Order: sequence, then C-alpha cells, then structure tokens
Amino acid sequence: MWRRDLSFLMLCTACSRQSASLATTDVPASTPSATSTPLCHSSASDLQPVRLDVDEQFVSNHDSSEILDPVWWSADIYGTVVDYERCLQPFSREQRLMYALLWYRAEVDNGGHDQFFFNSTGIVFPDALSAFRELDLTEGVSILAEAARRMGGTPARDRVQRQRQLESLGPQFDDLDSRFYALDKKVNLDAAMAAYIRSHASAFRFHGTVQISRESLEFRKRLTQTK
Repeated sequence: MWRRDLSFLMLCTACSRQSASLATTDVPASTPSATSTPLCHSSASDLQPVRLDVDEQFVSNHDSSEILDPVWWSADIYGTVVDYERCLQPFSREQRLMYALLWYRAEVDNGGHDQFFFNSTGIVFPDALSAFRELDLTEGVSILAEAARRMGGTPARDRVQRQRQLESLGPQFDDLDSRFYALDKKVNLDAAMAAYIRSHASAFRFHGTVQISRESLEFRKRLTQTK
C-alpha cells in the first residue's frame, strides 16, 4: 500500500473512471452477505487487478488514505447518484463517510468550496456533512451547512445542475474556505479521521481485489520511489 498525497488526489481526477461497470470480488469483511459482492470499477481497457487486505492490524499501522484505498478505487463520483450509491453499497457507512471527507478536504484545500461544488466531487456533499457530524466537529457542520445555504439550500447532486446553481447564485466562499483551513489547523483532520477509523476498525475491514488502471499504477510506483 502507499500514501496518497494531495497532488495525487488532484491528478487522480483525470485518471479515474468516467463510467463504472461491475466486477466480482471477495466480500469486504465488514459486509455480511453472500460469498461474493459486486464492486464497481473503471471501464478503461488497461485495468490491473490489485489485491487489498485491510484488517485491524493494518488499520493500526497505516494512514487513513491507505485504509480507504478499497473505497477509493471502487467508488464512482463521476456518474449519477444511482451510480454513486450502487458502487458504495458493498462498503460500511463509516467507510463511505470518511471517503467523502477525504475528497471534500482535498478539493477545498486545492481550490476552496467553489472547486468542491464545481467538480464531480460535489456529489459527496451529504456524506461529507454527515462525516463532520460523526466526528463531532460542529464547526465543520456549520461551515458546510452555510455553504449549502449559499447554494440555495440544497446543492444539487448532479454536477451540471450544481454548476448552474453556482452560475445563477454566484455564491462567495472565501470566508468559509478560511474557516475550514483554520479548523483543519486547529483539530488536525488527519488525526481526527485516524482516531475515528481506529476506534471503528472492524468497519474498515476489506479483503478483495480492486481494478486499477495501468496509468494509476505507474503513477503510484513513481510516487513511492520518490518517498
């Protein structure tokens, strides 16, 4: 496994799936279902199977982004809400909330709330809001709730509709961006997420295979070699 930094989070938008299909993999250990469960993966032709095993010991020794790799490579933020929900179905509530917070933080850190809502990542908004509630970070809840108010009360899950909201309403987020940066500095979201994940370790278990494009694997190899 490897540490995904913010530069990769931004680059991954270009190399990730644009449409999702189903592949059969092992059941995540936290999901009580049949002997196999469908996970989504990219429709790209250069996919490579990668085995991921996340257990309690792995959770105790790795950072949040590595623990969330199974969700990262299986979820679909680029399609419809139906696609988003379908691809997250095999995962626990805890996994999907921390996944959403990972995306939210990366986008706001990179380009503020305007970028978060403009890009496909805005689809995770409800889960990011729930993640702040789950972490008992009331300031985070307040920031996102106010951002939603400026988006007309409810940011559209569909990207085109959400972009129309941005264009028609012209919301300003500079103060909310600053509040979020101050919150992250004060509470250290990395540490807060890690503490939450370790206290809910069984909900983050996964044993199975995900499909990753050759381009992403090559980038991962180069990134690992530079560390």
